[in-house]
Amino acid sequence: MKVLLVDDEELQLIRIKNAAMKALPEDSEFFCYTNPVLAYEENVNNKFDIAFLDIEMPQINCIQLAKKLKKVNPLVNVIFVTAYDNYALEAYRLHASGYITKPVNENKIREEIGGLRYRVSLEHKHKIECKCFGNFEVFADGVPLKFQRSKSKELFAYLVDREGAAININELNAVLWEEDHSRIFAT
Repeated sequence: MKVLLVDDEELQLIRIKNAAMKALPEDSEFFCYTNPVLAYEENVNNKFDIAFLDIEMPQINCIQLAKKLKKVNPLVNVIFVTAYDNYALEAYRLHASGYITKPVNENKIREEIGGLRYRVSLEHKHKIECKCFGNFEVFADGVPLKFQRSKSKELFAYLVDREGAAININELNAVLWEEDHSRIFAT
């Protein structure tokens, strides 16, 4: 999940990020900015899932930033973070996904995440990687898997090599026990 955080006060930005890190999946990617113009320019083509935006800022008000972000990605969930509640009507007109008044904490973020306008997967995505050069190795979330039997590792490697193509039991027997066909078919 890609998350944009914009607040002109660095301490507030750190607080928002820390609270969001507790409330969102651990594989979330955070893009933090104290300058809204720079945030937009550096991420004009980035498709954010959620944008936490402080409203009152010196260079540009984040209502304008939200409009620009929505032009690029209409499905971005904008959550305004502010010390003032007088911007709620404008936020509503922009179809914002949420409105948090400062001070921000994990519970406030969780509450707003629960009512997002556009669906976002909050599940941790497990990552499986296969290393095929040298020794064949399989990693789950960066941790090497240990196979109890060498044949199960061989089977897994063969299935990875086949890339989802159909296979029958006779072909598997021939591949996995190629050294001793007579033992397999002796029944």
